Amino acid sequence: MRPESVEIPTLPALTTTLPTSQRHMPEDPLAFVLRKEAQYKEEDNHRLKQAHEDHLRSYFALPSPDDAREIFRPRWLVEGLLPIGYLVVLGGAPKAGKTSLANAIGFAVASGQPFANRATRQAPVLWCAYEENEFERAFFVSRMPVHQDGSPIPFYTSRRKPHLDSEIALEALDFWISETKARLLVIDSLHGSITKGSLAENTTARRVMTCLKDIATERNLVVLVLHHLTKSETRGRDADRFADSAQILATASMHIHMRPREAPDGSRAIRLVCAGRGAFANCDITLLSSDPLDYREAPPEEVARWEYEAHSTSACKDAKRRGSETTAQAILRCLQTAPATARQIASRTGKHHGRVRNLLSQLRRRNLVEPVDPSASPVLYRLTAPLREREDRECPTDLPP
Repeated sequence: MRPESVEIPTLPALTTTLPTSQRHMPEDPLAFVLRKEAQYKEEDNHRLKQAHEDHLRSYFALPSPDDAREIFRPRWLVEGLLPIGYLVVLGGAPKAGKTSLANAIGFAVASGQPFANRATRQAPVLWCAYEENEFERAFFVSRMPVHQDGSPIPFYTSRRKPHLDSEIALEALDFWISETKARLLVIDSLHGSITKGSLAENTTARRVMTCLKDIATERNLVVLVLHHLTKSETRGRDADRFADSAQILATASMHIHMRPREAPDGSRAIRLVCAGRGAFANCDITLLSSDPLDYREAPPEEVARWEYEAHSTSACKDAKRRGSETTAQAILRCLQTAPATARQIASRTGKHHGRVRNLLSQLRRRNLVEPVDPSASPVLYRLTAPLREREDRECPTDLPP
């Protein structure tokens, strides 16, 4: 039988057109590598340029007063005396008691006990002994307080001298600060902390003090540096009495001039004249001590009475010897009658106006005179309460030259 014919449908023609992205030949491998290298180099250059600009921008800023006030708010290690982040120089004559005072502060901080009735923040202490030998250091360590369970307080004393111009010693110092989380570093004394150069050279003094200040800032602690005074007793200002380069005090955040003497009750009176950055750093504190490690703060009224009695005797003797009255005595005699301004005092006593103003500032720091109203202009001065209440005011005080 003959098969039937079948009609085969016609299929549409196949297109040979490729997408535009596939029409070109593949990219040469070498060209591809070069193109990617150029791209990465451009990106790297952009990142380097951005990093460089960020570095340049870091030199200056537009600070907010509110943020600045928050940053500058003191965080006290010793209330009203040692703020965290400060480099403090304690200056005094040889054997004046600098080491004893610093030990008492360190023991109070390490144990969390008050120092001279001032609250402390409990924290470990690192003591770098450059002048004491093992026997001398043992005198203080043997009197170090302990915890209630008998364990020692975190007060670490150097076995070796970590000199500040030695990279290995600085690395060890940095290790121990991190290891103990210390908040007080004591350098006793600054002269012994270096082996190269002289602190009389501005460059050396600036380098050493900058190193210590960086430690205080970056490690968030107080660096207390013990330093000597000059042998010259004729230098008037406290800052001029510190030995070596002026860069030592210029770099420090605060300096304390230690002036010991005997108190009327037989105890030891130590006057701390403080100056530095911040209103709190500029103060005058008198401590009483009956033991090298025991201190209490003397009331201002008591100090004013001592000043009056001590200088009254010497001023009377000087006046009799010279047969004349000093300017400071004339000022206090004038104020015994009634409060007066500096110009009124100069007019009534016949003294130079500039000299009267300078002495009023000194008498004010000694708590012998005070302004009636500090905001008034011109300022009206009067005797302080301890002097106004004294019946015997025949021979007013004078200040030492």
